[in-house]
Amino acid sequence: MLAEIEDRRGPASESYQHDPLCQALEKAWKAGLVVCVAAGNEGPGENTISSPGIDPVLITIGAADDKRTVNEEDDSVASFSSRGPTINGVTKPDIVAPGVNIISLRAPGSALDQLYPQRRVDDQYFSLSGTSMATPICASAVALLIEAKPDATPDQIKAALTARAKDLFHNPNLAGHGYVDLLGAIQTLGGANTPPQPCRTSIAFTPENCPNDLP
Repeated sequence: MLAEIEDRRGPASESYQHDPLCQALEKAWKAGLVVCVAAGNEGPGENTISSPGIDPVLITIGAADDKRTVNEEDDSVASFSSRGPTINGVTKPDIVAPGVNIISLRAPGSALDQLYPQRRVDDQYFSLSGTSMATPICASAVALLIEAKPDATPDQIKAALTARAKDLFHNPNLAGHGYVDLLGAIQTLGGANTPPQPCRTSIAFTPENCPNDLP
């Protein structure tokens, strides 16, 4: 099961060791839940990773711009995507996924739907940019990794994701280890031929505020 819950992300004003949200999510992680969190939309400056993305244990996701092309050579990290290091000097984000002009389901009558009607795509879809759009893509990859290898620990899931990420940007505090590579992560995890089992839970925190690049 993939559970996506609303974020209470905010500027990091203290160490993750004293941040109540970070500490609560670390407990969830230690209990066996894979927690994916958005890096934040405060880029392009350094030291802009938001809480709880500052926590070194959790999987922090930044946003990439794929320019709507299949070729990865023209891809870049989105200008709004928050950069590291964190307030504690930890290298973040851990990984990036597409987060610019991502089309997802529309919530008719919601605040964003009313504020940005130009973002509607037909009647049922909506286009947005932000690390909040990149995070569910990574969380979905995590859900598939858990399905492939149900006994994998959160640490093993994170290690597989980061070990096989495509390092296109060569700047850890800009894009972490690089792009999510699901097939590579499954192969690293050793679960490519494992039949599906009952799913565990992956939690995705995404920003509730509008991305900086919205018109």
